[in-house]
Amino acid sequence: MRKLLFIFSVLLFFLIGTHNTFAQVPLPSCGPDVSYHVTGDPLDNCLVAGNSITFNSNTPMFFFLDDVNTGVNIWNSYPFAQTSVDWNTSISGTYICTTYIPVNQFPFVQEYCIDTITIATGPLSFNQNPILHSDCEKNTINLEDIVAPYLNNVMDFTQYLFTDALGDPLNNLYTINNSGITNINVTAISFDGCYTATTSLEINAIATPNITIPSYNIETTIQNSVYDKVINTCDNNADVSFEVNSPSTNLTYNWIIDGGSPLPDPAQYTLNGNNYLNPSYVPVKLQISDGVCTVDIIDSISCVGIGNLGDWGVIANNVPLCIDSNAIIYLQNDPSTILYTYPEYKIKNLGPGDTVIWNVKCGGILLPQYTEVMTYNNYNTILFQGEEIIAFQFKPQTESCGCLDPVSSTYNELFEITAEIISSCGNGSAAQSKKVNEPIQSNFAPNDPVCEGVEVVFGNLSAIGCNGTDPDQNEDSLTYILDFGDCSPILSGTVPTSDPNLFPDFTHTYDAPGVYFVKLTATSYCGQSSFEDSVVVLPAPDSVQFVINDNLMCPTCPTDICLGESVSVKAIVWNSHVIRDTVVLACGDTMFEIPGDNNYTFNWCFNVNFGNNPTGCNPTGDCHPGYDINTFNVDSAEWVYDDSCGVYNISVVVTDANGCMPVTADPPVRVFPPPTALFSSLEVC
Repeated sequence: MRKLLFIFSVLLFFLIGTHNTFAQVPLPSCGPDVSYHVTGDPLDNCLVAGNSITFNSNTPMFFFLDDVNTGVNIWNSYPFAQTSVDWNTSISGTYICTTYIPVNQFPFVQEYCIDTITIATGPLSFNQNPILHSDCEKNTINLEDIVAPYLNNVMDFTQYLFTDALGDPLNNLYTINNSGITNINVTAISFDGCYTATTSLEINAIATPNITIPSYNIETTIQNSVYDKVINTCDNNADVSFEVNSPSTNLTYNWIIDGGSPLPDPAQYTLNGNNYLNPSYVPVKLQISDGVCTVDIIDSISCVGIGNLGDWGVIANNVPLCIDSNAIIYLQNDPSTILYTYPEYKIKNLGPGDTVIWNVKCGGILLPQYTEVMTYNNYNTILFQGEEIIAFQFKPQTESCGCLDPVSSTYNELFEITAEIISSCGNGSAAQSKKVNEPIQSNFAPNDPVCEGVEVVFGNLSAIGCNGTDPDQNEDSLTYILDFGDCSPILSGTVPTSDPNLFPDFTHTYDAPGVYFVKLTATSYCGQSSFEDSVVVLPAPDSVQFVINDNLMCPTCPTDICLGESVSVKAIVWNSHVIRDTVVLACGDTMFEIPGDNNYTFNWCFNVNFGNNPTGCNPTGDCHPGYDINTFNVDSAEWVYDDSCGVYNISVVVTDANGCMPVTADPPVRVFPPPTALFSSLEVC
């Protein structure tokens, strides 16, 4: 038992000391796999210190709770993996809850998922109602800063709502417009919505009739242009002037910039844009005093810009660009060592003095209709991949195959999009290419005419791209839909552009002769096109009936003759083909019937060579040499079997003027030796 306890202690020490280092990638959120609630009430997940908390899971687990700020382990359920466990003496705070499942190798646990939970110190409550606050008329105050110190059990991310006596919402920054008493309703809500507390704020404002709110200027001069209340994030020496217009001699004016010391009006102050986020705001306060009251005017200076340029470039969204569709082109920057930014971020802002000039060229020739100049407060943004970014959009009216540069082939058959940046953040230019595509052009060619029962091959002649075989590099797949026009199932399929056979041929066998109308629809990213053509399926003679020696013969019935005798044969051709007509099939497809051609030719074989040729070969090729006769348009023939006895099979190939042949029978002829006369007599004396 002591040994087991020692092992558990060692593993627990190991887990507490190292469990935060296990995962090489962020763990997934637990989601529905893990839940927690006040013990005894599964519907109550408003957690308060001192309450027993139940943790549930869909599989036996260990639970570890670490302080979100220090990483110190506060509680864990090791060494017993359970689907339900209670923490009976919970402590307030915000914790990272990491779960583990047991495994069979050291350290015998594996991280499963992670969540963040908050346990409140207690229910929210205000310790004063009303909260009394004295101030000056016309002053601007931060309501949250005034009421927050009176809130008990305050939690992170507590929200405050303020309304006036009529219940209308008020901003957190509130300007006192009246002297005397003003009452404001206050509601505090915990971040999880579990707790609320209410009170009222009573403001007693001293009248300030001698103070008037003046107009003023906060200006920065950049590249000989004056900008109002803004500096460029790249400007590390931005001189900003602060000045009240028509100041009163009975009042004093002071400026407080970013929480610094008061500066008498007018003031000049130098800001370093690199010290601020992009974008962000520098707080500014104008204080006006009549010697009795001081009134604050709250304002700010925006800090914004294109950002310090590192390894930047022009990026096009990775989808094919189609005629009359908007291209999405944006700027992406990899600032590497720049503070407050991350590698490869999309540029979202332009600041004062920032200029981006966009141009589009085709074959080295500038297309001025697409030129666009973007400056501060004059640029386009779009929502792209969840971010609002600066984007250049142009809608090409033609495909790019005609863009051929006689000097350089780099952008042949491509539009060249360039961006030139002029900024205190850095200057430079970059380019991106973009192919402009038409939809795939569908086309096919059947190997018709063919005889009925013969497979038709539809050669796929569809084309895409400038040379017909080069889809856009961002094209994923091509789709084909083929309607054979005979009520057979529609053939459809998708070919990935990585397949070397982008344009597969199609095959189909028609059950009946006629002219069928076939439609191929091909689809690419930029749209679809359809091509229709007809395919001719020729009729053949339906069947052939043998007549041997004036007798109708079944296909296997023999005819017996003697050596040296002859057989006379005739072929009766049956043809049920109707005259040409239009037929609407059951599914709505339309076809033309084709009449047969009664101009037949006859090729006879009087000794079919079944033994030396594969079954199914052309009967003409199966005939023993010297046993064949072509009677052309004559449907009868005669043959003398005078060389040897045996069984001979006869066949005939009937071909109409279309070149289509029927299947023929091969009735046998048995040739026997002639009888031999034997004479005997008695001797006559």
